[in-house]
Amino acid sequence: GYFVYGWNVAHDVVSTEYTVTSDKLADGDSFKVVQITDSHIGTTFNGKEFEKYIDEISDLNPDVIVFTGDFVDGSTTYEDMVDGCKSLGKAKSKYGVYFVFGNHDLDFFGGNRYYTDEQLINALKENNINVLQDESVLVDNKFYICGRQDATVHDRMSTDELIREVDKTKFMLLLDHQPIEYKEAEENGIDMLLSGHTHGGQLYPLAYINKLVSRNDRVYGFEQRKNTSFIVSSGISEWGFGFRTGCKSEYVVININGLR
Repeated sequence: GYFVYGWNVAHDVVSTEYTVTSDKLADGDSFKVVQITDSHIGTTFNGKEFEKYIDEISDLNPDVIVFTGDFVDGSTTYEDMVDGCKSLGKAKSKYGVYFVFGNHDLDFFGGNRYYTDEQLINALKENNINVLQDESVLVDNKFYICGRQDATVHDRMSTDELIREVDKTKFMLLLDHQPIEYKEAEENGIDMLLSGHTHGGQLYPLAYINKLVSRNDRVYGFEQRKNTSFIVSSGISEWGFGFRTGCKSEYVVININGLR
């Protein structure tokens, strides 16, 4: 019964919804963000099967779709990687798809044996996916999407460096695969930080152990610190094997409404 439960939870992807407000948006103004993270293509679904979730997300009519890392990992084949990029490239949203890398995407602690980092980056870009590597982009003169390199990139920009040239009167959405450096985001006035990485603990009771022994500021869910909203998603798939008992498999829908 335990193993049947764990398999079903891993393969039953649900939508988790949050609503936040911001005084950087006019009253009545709003936008919808869908966050996908940690697909680890080839674990619970292959690159072609990923498309069914993309179709489901596209039907929500999001303004923007963001992917917060660990798209693939060291066991993802070249064919699955290419198919996964094609599936993600079919996502429909007003402003497109924005993507940051996680610790399993690039190098995978020594390199993916099936393809190079350059091949992965090219496959993403060929499917019109906006890859952000320590870059900030102003979207439709309304809000910024700021994408950090993963924390395993030791010379990555600090949050301060990443947003130094942006107009801080506009909403700033920060994408960072690992949920760390919350204090840095809060001190720099980031409006929302989206992360993945933890898989919500994946196996009970790892979520509780994670809180005690890891660098993560949060393992799962929503937190508000002053004017900064933090969300950690448990991810749309699993790492290592298609089994989960600690948290649900999900993609996240975020409604951001104006207050001003």
